[in-house]
Formats: sequence, C-alpha cells, structure tokens
Amino acid sequence: MGNTRIRILQNTVLAAGIVVALGARTGAQPATIEVSGEATGNAVALSVERPDGAFDIVLLVDEERPGSVLDGLVDRGFLLQGARGPRSDVVLDLTYARVKWDSQRVGVWQSGSELLEFAVSQESREDDARIVGFGLSHSSAWDVRIPVDGMLAPEFLAGLRTDIVAALAVCEDFDCRAGGGRSTTCSYTCGGETCSQSCGIGYEPCCGCGSDDKPCSRCTAVS
Repeated sequence: MGNTRIRILQNTVLAAGIVVALGARTGAQPATIEVSGEATGNAVALSVERPDGAFDIVLLVDEERPGSVLDGLVDRGFLLQGARGPRSDVVLDLTYARVKWDSQRVGVWQSGSELLEFAVSQESREDDARIVGFGLSHSSAWDVRIPVDGMLAPEFLAGLRTDIVAALAVCEDFDCRAGGGRSTTCSYTCGGETCSQSCGIGYEPCCGCGSDDKPCSRCTAVS
C-alpha cells in the first residue's frame, strides 16, 4: 500500500484561457461507463475554482484492470459541479486507492477508510459532511496524465491544473444531444468514449460532443 497524502492549499483561481497540448493516450483501452461500480488504482482529486466563486472538483483515476495497467494515463474522470463555495482547495493524492460510485455519489477509500465522498445534492443540507454539488459526471475521456511518483510536487500540480483547464475547455461549447426535459440523467458516446451526467433537483442534464469529438456533459438550472 502506498502513502496517503492530503494537503489543504490556498484557493487558486484558474484562467480559463490557459490551454496547452495534452499528452496523447496510447495503449490504454477506454474504461466502461457503468451506472455503478468500483475501480482500484492511483487517484488524484482537486478542486478548481470557477470565476463565479463556485467550484468544480475533479477526480482522476489511473485504473488497474484487465487490459489497462497502471501507466499514468487517466482511465476514469469524475467531475462534481459544486453548489457551495468558495472553499479550501483540497488536493488528495492516493497510491492504489479504491473508488466506488453510483449515479449520485463517488467515494474514495484507502486502507479500509473512506477519505473523500462527493455527491449530487437532492436536498440542501448545511450539516451534510460530504462535498455536495448540483451535478456529477463520469467520463472515460480525460487526456490527462497523473505520474505515479512525486504527484504532489509543485511543478506537477501546476501542470495538472493546466491540463485540467485544457480538458474542460474542450466542453466550453457543445450542443445537447441527450438529456433535457424532465430527465435527471443522460449519457452520450463520441469518438468511442462515453460520459454520463446526473443532476440534482432544479437542474437538467445535457450530454453531447465537444471539440476533438470528445463527450461532454453538464447540468444547467431549469428556467
């Protein structure tokens, strides 16, 4: 079992215009998107403050499974659209963790202890100890690398944040091809990769294809 390192950093505002070339994915097969499941591997979670003062939390998993070894390439990505903020910028770096999810929540475990849980909010509860958001997406289309060693080095964090901004920029503008109406979830496949989206009360899901034929999803307030 590897070391567990959790740090609380100062809030960092990311410039949405920062986009860099991402490392190409080679050799790894895209993860299957299931409604619920469990994965084991190396994981990184960190919050990304948005210009409006709210936040997103990104969880990236380099999964060990048949057909995919621990190679530093992200096999699964989870994005929580945060309903509360701003809050301290949480960075969680885990070697060989267990990630369990369903359509409404994701939990990260190591050595039998749950270290992080974030979930779609169906009710506004101030006493809820989880990190709660209004939307939660699960995707196999994160072209971001998470090196096995030295993950919390300052230069690694700077590079990871820039890569995440670039990955999110792919989905800045896309057309809804699934979701909407009275639905609370949607899923869509583009370029052989899939994403799914769950939304809380008062929001509706939107799934489609972004630039580079990447699957994209989001929750938007019902007008």
